[in-house]
Amino acid sequence: MEIHVRFGKTLAWNELPNYQSCWISLDKEAADLLGENDWLQQYEWLAATLGRFDQVFRPRIKALNPVGWITDAGDG
Repeated sequence: MEIHVRFGKTLAWNELPNYQSCWISLDKEAADLLGENDWLQQYEWLAATLGRFDQVFRPRIKALNPVGWITDAGDG
């Protein structure tokens, strides 16, 4: 998949069949959330990963054409 190649990692795609969306995630391996000695490395990984999500997905989101999309009643 092109997104995985551009991202550089295999992402997890969790479809939400009752919605018009899905969750896209990437797990950090070997992370001890309670180990304060590892927090700096975890923050650095999070910042880099969020930046990568932005680089890969922002152009795709900007290119979407919402004209003709159907919204639920009451969405405004």
